[in-house]
Amino acid sequence: MTKEELGTERRRLLRDAQRVVIKVGTGIVSGPAGEVCVAYVESLVSSMAALKMAGRQVVLVSSGAVGLGAGRLGLHPSRLGDLVVRQACAAVGQSLLMHAYEQLFRMHDVRIAQVLLTEDDFTDWKRYTNLRRTMEKLLKLGVLPIVNENDTVATTELEYVVSGQERVFGDNDRLAALVMSGLEADALVLLTNVDGLLWHAPKNAEDEEAEPIPLVEEITDELKAVAAGPSAGGRGGMLTKLEAAQIAMQAGGVAVIANGMKPAVLNDIFAGEQIGTTFMSTSRMAGKRRWITYAAGVRGRVIVN
Repeated sequence: MTKEELGTERRRLLRDAQRVVIKVGTGIVSGPAGEVCVAYVESLVSSMAALKMAGRQVVLVSSGAVGLGAGRLGLHPSRLGDLVVRQACAAVGQSLLMHAYEQLFRMHDVRIAQVLLTEDDFTDWKRYTNLRRTMEKLLKLGVLPIVNENDTVATTELEYVVSGQERVFGDNDRLAALVMSGLEADALVLLTNVDGLLWHAPKNAEDEEAEPIPLVEEITDELKAVAAGPSAGGRGGMLTKLEAAQIAMQAGGVAVIANGMKPAVLNDIFAGEQIGTTFMSTSRMAGKRRWITYAAGVRGRVIVN
């Protein structure tokens, strides 16, 4: 395709997307003192409600529970180096997070459901299938599911580094991509506190080199090399977002990395405007193969007769 044809196809895919998964990062949901960033979250909730009113199905994957819990418990960030402390913060913060979403979505007459997941819900085919059926039923009932990892009992996401061991998901970016793949959604939107995938880190507010790459057709080693480490306050970084976008592309969908702090960002994305970095699908992997590639636990059995 030519550049113009790719732009036309990008606009069409986003305008026509009927089932979308939206991931909101920690830096958007919670502030430095562990409070809910109402200004940002309220705007996003309003946009998601508008998407539902337009007939789209929306799934929200939200970070922020640990930060909110730490704020409520009055814990200094240095205390979060302890795994059990982070689990306790997640237990406290998850209820605060859902309470905030319940209040905000209720203003738009949108019903929500909490879906807490562990790695086993993806690695085990039966549980994976049951999860997909439940999510499908929630969407058919007009409910907006809010997904997070069950950090109180699962440590995969809370362990910032797991040496020498491949994980199915260790951050909400990958979790969102797996949910998108399992539901065969049309679009995945990863909202963060930067404008998209940048070739260079911004040196200042007027740095022209900080403009995001508008369109990516293939995730190369060169792109991965420019991705930074974990973001402040969160566990993921740009590299995990690239990995999530790659899963979305293999699922035959489109992915967008954009700045969730910008007003009406979701409205602009699904209106087809050029916002952030868009990842266009060039090929599609079959559903069972995607599960084996990205979610299935590595298991094997050798029988010698």
